[in-house]
Amino acid sequence: MLFRCPHCRTRRKDPLLMLEHMRSSGHRSCTCGGYHYAHRPGSRCCVVHPEGELHLASRRGEPLEVLREIAMELAIEAAFPDAQAKEGPRRSRWSAVSSPAAECPF
Repeated sequence: MLFRCPHCRTRRKDPLLMLEHMRSSGHRSCTCGGYHYAHRPGSRCCVVHPEGELHLASRRGEPLEVLREIAMELAIEAAFPDAQAKEGPRRSRWSAVSSPAAECPF
């Protein structure tokens, strides 16, 4: 079995060697709550991922109309990044739709 570093994707056969690599390099798993386990930063449902809010809403079972609105909002923010910088940090209205992200829907 191979273990992969969540940050640099380095492979190790021994879990102790992987822990040693992660401690020496400072690499860590992300625990943002997008998944119910520690995961690779930037994964599909991770908060760091540009479309993370869309994937989380889809996993929560939001209706297609809501998913389209979120996708449109994300596309506008990607097209006009200067507007977001002027407004300050983004707090999306989609972050708290339905259930909290830390709960596993399955």
